[in-house]
Amino acid sequence: MTDINGTTDTPPRPVAVVTAFRAPDDLVERIASLNAQVDKVIVVDDGSHSLGRLGLRDPDVVTIELEENVGIAAALNVGLDKARELGATHVLTMDQDSSLPGEYVREALQHLHRLQARGFRVAAVSPARFGEFLVSTTPGTPHPRDPIQSGQVVPMAVFDEVGGFDERLFIDGVDTEFTLRARGAGYEFWVLPGADMDHSLGEKIPVMVFGRHLTLFGKKRNHYYHAPFRTYYAVRNGLVLWRLHRRGNLGWLTRRTLALFWVTALGIVLSSDRDAQFIATVHGLGDGMRMRLGRIPEKTLRALARRRR
Repeated sequence: MTDINGTTDTPPRPVAVVTAFRAPDDLVERIASLNAQVDKVIVVDDGSHSLGRLGLRDPDVVTIELEENVGIAAALNVGLDKARELGATHVLTMDQDSSLPGEYVREALQHLHRLQARGFRVAAVSPARFGEFLVSTTPGTPHPRDPIQSGQVVPMAVFDEVGGFDERLFIDGVDTEFTLRARGAGYEFWVLPGADMDHSLGEKIPVMVFGRHLTLFGKKRNHYYHAPFRTYYAVRNGLVLWRLHRRGNLGWLTRRTLALFWVTALGIVLSSDRDAQFIATVHGLGDGMRMRLGRIPEKTLRALARRRR
């Protein structure tokens, strides 16, 4: 019997859901590492048909090949449905390029249980650091401002109440939208102190000013490159979040939008495909204002391809 916080009278049964697209060869090692921490690993290939060559034969690894690319939100939801079918009490959501310490799931479940025993409504526990970045938390609290979905341990009861991921967003902002929806339902996200997750952030480009690497607050600043189509989704979905969740989140969304503006501006200025980055931003703004959701339009992809030549 599961209560509203996801606690049970029986031992937890965590299941990992890993989304893949053009799965890299080293995903096999990551899955093996996860498999030692959870009851089952569900790998959902988002339409790239790339899992067959990996030779995943472990009975505790369930592979699902989607016929077409439907976006990370839909792929995650397919994995969640399968995890529910397998009797999961908790779900660990993971990107294909993320790796966790060997005791992470056990420690996350223990932390989650302690918080629930104190009466907190816990949406998820996530790592305190990913890549080279310490997770930004609300000042004076252990609550991450905008936790990425990779590395989160979520009670299945939370998904049952709040719902899964918003498939209209396709990619980018999917985790943020879930965070805002869960918080609106009275849940909070927590970091697991001391837990580090290896996570790919994209190609690092130094921010140069007058030929010197920019240093702010004692730290050298870099821009992490993403392809123009990702810029489109980030900009579009950033506007959509305002439409969906502005009530009660004005300050939070303002800070996030300013950060997005900075990242997008750096992409336009620093990237070798700056023309395509600019076009992606313009199209993302237009579609976001019109609430045109789902997969990036083909005409936008063609415009980006022309600008990248």
